[in-house]
Formats: sequence, structure tokens, C-alpha cells
Amino acid sequence: LLPVVLGPSLLSLGVSNTLFAMAFGWYFYITHLGYRALPFLSNTEVFLFPIAAVLGLYVFNFVGYPFGLGFNASRIMAYIYFES
Repeated sequence: LLPVVLGPSLLSLGVSNTLFAMAFGWYFYITHLGYRALPFLSNTEVFLFPIAAVLGLYVFNFVGYPFGLGFNASRIMAYIYFES
């Protein structure tokens, strides 16, 4: 999977950013469920709001790709993790 997500193509960008968007969305959803189980908290739907930001960034990547504004999240994380 690594050669696919680290490539320079639109397919690589799509696979990589889809995996990252799903992971962040799942993280925020699980966090919401954990806080929802606490009886002394109310309005825990607030913890679902970052999912809209993740989806907005995901769409922005695909719309901005032809204009040079799309970025591959896996390439950025590989650079941060291995080049630093």
C-alpha cells in the first residue's frame, strides 16, 4: 500500500487522503461516543463538529488538485516522520 499512497498521482492523493479522512472521522466519532456516555456532560454533539472540517479539507484537496492546492497527507507524514 505504501508505494500507492506515496506516489505523485491523483489516485495516490485520493487513496491517502481517504484513509486519513476516515481515520480522523473515526477518531472524532469514538471520542464523541466516549463523552456521550458520561452522565454529567450535555451537548456532546459538539465533539462531532470537527468531522465537518475534515470533510471540508478532504473536498478542498480534490477540488484544489488541478490548481496545485491539493496535498498528499501520507507524503507529509512520511516527510515529518523520516526526514526530521
